[in-house]
Amino acid sequence: MENFKWEDDNFEISYVLKKALLKLENILLWQTKDTEKVILNGILLEHDEDSNSIILSKSKKSKLFEKDLPIYLKFITRSMLLKGKIKKENLEMIEISLPERLKMIENRNSKRNRLEHNENILMEKLYVDSIGKSRFSFELLDISDEGLGLKTSEVNAKILTNGDQFKLVKMQGKEIKIKLLYKLVHMSAMDVDRNGKISSYRVGMRKIEEGQ
Repeated sequence: MENFKWEDDNFEISYVLKKALLKLENILLWQTKDTEKVILNGILLEHDEDSNSIILSKSKKSKLFEKDLPIYLKFITRSMLLKGKIKKENLEMIEISLPERLKMIENRNSKRNRLEHNENILMEKLYVDSIGKSRFSFELLDISDEGLGLKTSEVNAKILTNGDQFKLVKMQGKEIKIKLLYKLVHMSAMDVDRNGKISSYRVGMRKIEEGQ
């Protein structure tokens, strides 16, 4: 029997959404009103991280969902379940606001180990132009077989983008002799003061093979 858990880690959520985008997964949407249940299939077209919302195409033209009622979605990857709010809808597409946390099957093969103390790592960015910064220091938050959860400054975040690739250079003060490569797959605000100023960002890195 699969173990479900609540997940609020943007890195994991972003991974499931990116996989659904790439694979054109069939996503189940449903809504219950009184005793009637409306069920449709949809395909994810876009994930807007800034507004924390997704846009899906509907598999068939149908009557609209009730905008004031919650809508439920189930993804194939890790059987992710969520209850969202409808932002906009027409006969062919629907935009849904995502909740802060979702329910999904626990990934036992890639369990994250959260660190109890701060630890900095050094990474080297691949494919840098001649005047660009190539080495970055990150604070390591958690680690798994599939990737790293990191923290970086607002200054660094300005010159990092999704898809950037890195080689792990140093961890625990020691040079890494083997070639470990990672790709930046997610970045979101982490520490925000009462005036809305962002001082640090959470960064998700997924482990990759050379040439990916």
